Amino acid sequence: AIDVKFSGQGLSPAAVLADLSGGGAFQATGAKLTGISPEQFTASIGQVRDAESLQASLRSMEQGQGLSFSPVFGAVELLQGVAKVTPFNLATADADVVLSPVVDLAQRIVRISVAMDLKALPGLPRMSITYEGEPATLARRQDISELSAHLGFKVLQQGVDELEKVQAEQARLAREEEEMRKADQ
Repeated sequence: AIDVKFSGQGLSPAAVLADLSGGGAFQATGAKLTGISPEQFTASIGQVRDAESLQASLRSMEQGQGLSFSPVFGAVELLQGVAKVTPFNLATADADVVLSPVVDLAQRIVRISVAMDLKALPGLPRMSITYEGEPATLARRQDISELSAHLGFKVLQQGVDELEKVQAEQARLAREEEEMRKADQ
C-alpha cells in the first residue's frame, strides 16, 4: 500500500511528472530481491583454494532463493519528480543488507542500490549491487573488486601458509635423516 500526497504543475504530462513534490508512506508484503543469495556464498567459501574456485563462490551468490524483505514499510519523499524511499534493512545469518530504491518518474528510471556486508568471514569489505533502468528491464551492476581482492589475498596467504608447512616438514625430515645417518656410523 502506498499513501502519498503530491502536487506538480507543467504544460505537458512529462513536465508535471518532473515537477511532482510531496511525500507519504508505503508498506509492502512479499517483497523479494532475486539474484542475491548470501547463504550460497557462505556455503561455498570454505571450498575456495584458488582463483577459479573464488570466482565460482562469488558467482554462487546469484543463485538460490534471493532475499525476502517482508514486510517493509517507511517513508516516501517526492521532490521534483524523483521518489526516494526510506532504505530497508535486512539482517540474516549470512549478511547485513541495506536496500535503497529511487524512482525518477519523468524519466521512468528505477534505481535500486544494495549494500551488503557478508558475514562468511570476519572483516570482508562491503559489496555493492545496483539495479537500474526501466522497470521491466533493470540492468544489474555489481562492485565486487574490493571483495575479490580481499578474498584473493586470503587464498594467496593460504597457499603461502601451506607451502611454509610443507617446507618445515621437509626440513624436519631432512634433519631426522641426517641424525639417522650419523647414528648409523
